[in-house]
Amino acid sequence: MAQFSNPRQPRYTSGRRKPSLSRRVRTAGLTPSRRRDPAPVLIILAVIVAFIFCWIFGRGCSGNQEAKENDKLRAYTSSVNKLIQRSSAVGDQFDKLRNNIKDHTKAEVSRNLTQMVSDLTDISKQLGKVQVPKKAQDLNPLLEMSFEDRAGGVHKFHVAVLDVFDKKNTENASSVMGQGMMDLVLSDESALRFRERLDAKLTAAKMTFEKVADSVFVPKQGDALTASEIGRA
Repeated sequence: MAQFSNPRQPRYTSGRRKPSLSRRVRTAGLTPSRRRDPAPVLIILAVIVAFIFCWIFGRGCSGNQEAKENDKLRAYTSSVNKLIQRSSAVGDQFDKLRNNIKDHTKAEVSRNLTQMVSDLTDISKQLGKVQVPKKAQDLNPLLEMSFEDRAGGVHKFHVAVLDVFDKKNTENASSVMGQGMMDLVLSDESALRFRERLDAKLTAAKMTFEKVADSVFVPKQGDALTASEIGRA
């Protein structure tokens, strides 16, 4: 019986195939291990440090600026107090002269009132030379108004009282005298508002040891209403 050779069958291998040499090729030397990049962490820390620094520095600058403004307010208070006290002294002279005007001659009254108007005008000018800090810029106009009204009020009183001495145009003199006294009353009200508001700012700045001087030209406001009686006497 003839033997027939089996046709060549494909041979299969079991298991994994060995990788080819071409896939085993590696670069020479050791491959460095990958490290985590520290840049983001450092940036975050830098931002935090910068924020804390700015916050502390900002508070320090703010506190320093506030202290400077308070010092300016204290210096302003000291300067205006001197002027207010001068004005108050003139007010005492005026009140004394007005209440005893019949005991003086026309020349004496005129000389005294002329000096008062000159002093009050100078006080008003001196106020214009005072450095006004930010914290007092809304207050200073009240004091300016008070000083101006005092100079103008005493001037009107002066003009009117001379007519009274001369016994001429007494009706008009009485009216002008009354206007002058009302100007002085208004000056007292402005001075009071100024003192109250500045005292409040000093208290807010914790400078309670600083006080604004008081100044009154017409202690009794009713005197302004009866001032015209001098002209009719």
